[in-house]
Amino acid sequence: MISGTLMLFNWSLRMDSKSIYPHIIRAVFSFMMFFSISIPFMDAFGTSRTGLRFFETICYLNVLLITVSGVSYFVTAVTEEKDAGTFALLRLAGMTALSITLGKSTSRLVSSLMLLVIQLPFTFLAITLGGVLWQQIIASYIALAAWMIFVANLALFCSVRCATSGRAAGMAGVILVLMFVLPDLILRGLAA
Repeated sequence: MISGTLMLFNWSLRMDSKSIYPHIIRAVFSFMMFFSISIPFMDAFGTSRTGLRFFETICYLNVLLITVSGVSYFVTAVTEEKDAGTFALLRLAGMTALSITLGKSTSRLVSSLMLLVIQLPFTFLAITLGGVLWQQIIASYIALAAWMIFVANLALFCSVRCATSGRAAGMAGVILVLMFVLPDLILRGLAA
């Protein structure tokens, strides 16, 4: 099982590196980093917390990007094999469902986690700008990695559960929207 999983992991990682979609996401993410650097400098005069504002903007954009990629990128891990009709061929090749799931999803998760690791040195600029400690940055990136792992696994569950990519994306999107909206609705309902 391990050799099949590693082979599928390597193949998926190579295919992702040849695909244009991850490169577009990286370019959008770079633009968002530039945007988040420029926001704090608009009101930089008169405040000593420019780094904190910069860091907050980066964290909010990361949560947004991770959530959107969960609905679009992670959700197609298994359904693309179902859509292409190659899922049965992988099963005929002797691969178990667990090895297919791990091989397809882990490569996407690793490439996405690398985006977080790559932007970490640029985020340390927030310390120089003031208002943030390095421990806060590390703790935030650990929380962002945990959120990414959760969203990736939720999308993987939807990908396994649904027959098509569209249904899986819809299911993952509804669950994520409920996760953001439902606690506030419950608190407002209890307060009333």
